[in-house]
Amino acid sequence: MFPVAATRRVVCMRGKWIVRGLTTVVAAVAIAALISTGAAGAAPADIGSYPAWTKTAAGQFSGTFPAAAAFPNATVATNDTGASVASGKSAFLGATTGWGQTFGSSRLQPYITIASLGQTNASTSTVTFDSATPVGWGFAVGDIDADYVTISATGPGGPLDSTQLGARNTNNNPVLNYCLNASPKPSTCGPGNNFTDVPAWCPATAMGVPCDGKPANSVVGHSLDSSGAYDWFVPTVPVTSMTLTFTPLSGLPNFQLWIVAPTPATTVTGTIVLPNEPAPPAGTQVALLDSTGAAVPNIQGDPVSSPVAPDGSFRLDTANGDYELAAVVPTGFTAPAPVPFTANSVDVDLGTLAISAAPVVVPPVVAPAGDPELAPTGANAVPLLLTGSGVILLGLLLVGASRRRRTTRQ
Repeated sequence: MFPVAATRRVVCMRGKWIVRGLTTVVAAVAIAALISTGAAGAAPADIGSYPAWTKTAAGQFSGTFPAAAAFPNATVATNDTGASVASGKSAFLGATTGWGQTFGSSRLQPYITIASLGQTNASTSTVTFDSATPVGWGFAVGDIDADYVTISATGPGGPLDSTQLGARNTNNNPVLNYCLNASPKPSTCGPGNNFTDVPAWCPATAMGVPCDGKPANSVVGHSLDSSGAYDWFVPTVPVTSMTLTFTPLSGLPNFQLWIVAPTPATTVTGTIVLPNEPAPPAGTQVALLDSTGAAVPNIQGDPVSSPVAPDGSFRLDTANGDYELAAVVPTGFTAPAPVPFTANSVDVDLGTLAISAAPVVVPPVVAPAGDPELAPTGANAVPLLLTGSGVILLGLLLVGASRRRRTTRQ
């Protein structure tokens, strides 16, 4: 078990890094994710969009999805009054997990962390949606080791059965550990590379160890504290609410709850030009900023940027939200002011952005203090005058000598 922290944002999409929700987890408002080269990710044209969680009271949370997700907002009520919002910085479902390959990495995306009520008593948490969810969203429970969580859900048609919950676990599936082969590796995973603990999915009771005696529809750990064990679900029918009962097996455990909705991605294009030149200078890039002008991070935590093509064109794939695009130019050139834009459709064309060459300033020639006055050409006049006088004197001497020779001959 491990306590965690709090914050938000970034993502990845099939064939491209995508940006996700600024203060909504991996989703549409911040950016997750990221730019044009990358890993596997969400379904084509979709990225994972996470809610921005706000703790409204002890054990009470409000989750707001970006408008682009077209997904009902959620509330969470739990009798664990110490439950909190975590940032996704130290614990997350990376791009190599099954979750990450469907919705993109949850790194820097917020989630809720909930504990049991002491060493023996279960906590109960209920997620309620403002309206029935569309199909295609997902939820995950993490750090399931010395504990188990029992899941029940209800839709417009009544309670969901095991199949309708859409569990993605095949029991003892080694990929159901978010520390395994992760890059970057969540800091809560600690040292070492052997993260083999995975939970069991128990759709019914009496299915053998560790399911014996556990309620149906439980994700069950193996009683030993470990790192990275998780399970995830994609319900196959609409859901209006679900309840998670979290029971300790040993120690004082807690678990992590992620919720995500698919959101259409936006492709941002444009052209950088240098007037009167066939192409912008080599090394020109574009950088994605949030609406406050702060750099948007990718899942590595690095600023999202992309090189400009030789013809000046650029392309970024982002989540919906409010952003600014900045040109980053080499020394000797001046970039235009960042261009604000709203990513709220499939394509956003920012048109032409012109950069300029910094003017070349030639400093005037200035004589050192105390030197003779400079001639208009900038040359020192005194040596020139002396040289001219010498030439004239030499000429007069030569003329005089010539006359004496002629007089002698006569």
